[in-house]
Amino acid sequence: MANYECPKNPDGPYNLWDLVKLLEQDKTFAQFFFDQLKKAVGNDKDAAEVVKAVKCVNSYLAPTAQELQDLGIPPAQEDRYTRCTDSGSLVLVIAKANV
Repeated sequence: MANYECPKNPDGPYNLWDLVKLLEQDKTFAQFFFDQLKKAVGNDKDAAEVVKAVKCVNSYLAPTAQELQDLGIPPAQEDRYTRCTDSGSLVLVIAKANV
């Protein structure tokens, strides 16, 4: 069983489709990432835990500009979807479905 850590080391974040593939293939990772996403969007009342989870999600997921454009997200909104809570929303359903 793999052990996932925050922040992700050493290779940097996954792009969107590589992360989706990992979520679909690895139930342990899907549970880990889903838990981090839940904390990052504020389900955890501890502000320090929210900040830690945001940093964790950002260390695992960095959608590319092309991926966002392919999803129909206009260039003017790309910056929004590189932030944790918005980029995480792109994979939240997939993570939940694979836990």
